[in-house]
Amino acid sequence: MKKMKKKCIECGKIKDIKGFGVKKKSTNGQSEERYDVCISCYILKKKTKEVQKSKSNNNKQILKKYSKDLRKRATAAEKCLKAELLRLGIIHEFQYPILDSNHKYIADFHIPLKGRKNGLVVEVDGKYHNDEDTSYKDGNRDVYFKLRRFLVLRVTNEDVYNNLNEVIERILTYGTVKKRTSFKEKESKKK
Repeated sequence: MKKMKKKCIECGKIKDIKGFGVKKKSTNGQSEERYDVCISCYILKKKTKEVQKSKSNNNKQILKKYSKDLRKRATAAEKCLKAELLRLGIIHEFQYPILDSNHKYIADFHIPLKGRKNGLVVEVDGKYHNDEDTSYKDGNRDVYFKLRRFLVLRVTNEDVYNNLNEVIERILTYGTVKKRTSFKEKESKKK
């Protein structure tokens, strides 16, 4: 390869250009132009693409690990609601990660509903959700979930402790929940 002193299109410095070029389609879509970049810009561009590709897979793994950690450190109210949902046989996902290219959130509960692609997100809020900064962030989370066509229900710890049946009724008003079938029910359906 021939070394030439040219101006790098990316960084604007005059450097040795060793024949590295980045292809760029012209407006008509037929021919391709090459514009020269220096080695450091070429490598940086290549690494950036690789990092962006690996970041999405890495984020999923990190979020799954974090949601597993949240399940271990669940609050008493979350454990109480989870136990009641299990007792009633309502299918749910606890500390459910919801991924997107820009945002990553973990919902306290995700309850699939019949006839809906995305179900109901139930958030159990403690006392610290009353301060201004946290309530602003909660509002952003709600908007994020709603834009992805999730239904959102927020309940407080006190609601779960004092009015658990009312919380379950509110969950059931959002639609038909999917329930687990017991072994006995499966056997009776076969006959």
